[in-house]
Amino acid sequence: PVPPAGRPCVDCHAFEFMQRALQDLRRTAYSLDARTDALLLQAERRALCACWPAGR
Repeated sequence: PVPPAGRPCVDCHAFEFMQRALQDLRRTAYSLDARTDALLLQAERRALCACWPAGR
């Protein structure tokens, strides 16, 4: 089916907007993953350090 005049541009813009939004979401998710990993490492290190007597 042929879209009515004026529609293709709107659809292209909507598609580009959706693509950009997805990329932003991916970036956000990646940085959240990285932050979570860092926090987990910190917590593990603290737990390990707490096992050792002070001064070692």
